[in-house]
Amino acid sequence: MSQIEEFYIIDFDRTLARTDDLRLLFESVAFKETAIPAEDIKQGELIYKNNFDVIGYLRSLLKKTMSKEEVETTIKRVKQLYLKQAARENLLEPYAEELLMELHKHKAAFGILTTGSEEWQQVKIKAAGLADIPHLIVGTAKKSELIASWKQVDGRFLLPDELSGRASYGVDKIIFVDDKPISFEGIPDGVEGFWVLPLRSAIAYDIKKLEVPKSVRHARGLQEVSEYLQNHLVDKA
Repeated sequence: MSQIEEFYIIDFDRTLARTDDLRLLFESVAFKETAIPAEDIKQGELIYKNNFDVIGYLRSLLKKTMSKEEVETTIKRVKQLYLKQAARENLLEPYAEELLMELHKHKAAFGILTTGSEEWQQVKIKAAGLADIPHLIVGTAKKSELIASWKQVDGRFLLPDELSGRASYGVDKIIFVDDKPISFEGIPDGVEGFWVLPLRSAIAYDIKKLEVPKSVRHARGLQEVSEYLQNHLVDKA
């Protein structure tokens, strides 16, 4: 088993990537390429909110008037056009590029841990330009409990291959960056968290009163995380 001291786990939606913009861009392509009324897809947003799988919902609407083969051909075309348009835009959150550059610069080990449907998450990750980063897509929002399940009897964490990018990867410590409080519920010893609050909403909060475990720091946007990692990684170099 490969062994390293530290591994960085970073959330995708609303942490690294501008999820709403990724969704709106996909919807705009879908509106142009199909006969589905915009209000029908908007209805899906109201029903599923943050768990909205746009591709899955679009597929269910197309099935009402198309054969299975026609549906999949249409979905494939929409995804291709979506990725082509996304390649012209920066769909990352502010300071996400700086954070990733800092990790690459110091050859830090890191991966993306994201919640959602396999197809929609994969397409968004590609659209954001992050497909080259190892990533694990899971069905639970309680990521810290999942991370705790990777802990071995010796205290080390055995990471899934998809997340680490290699087989049998053990780490002593994890730094976990996410924007949702539920992600930190049940955070185990050996994991240090960063709760990233969006810059605009963070200003309105007294972050000292927001409830997350003591091992989780508050950060107003990724800039604070990037600055911490810059100093931390330099100190460890």
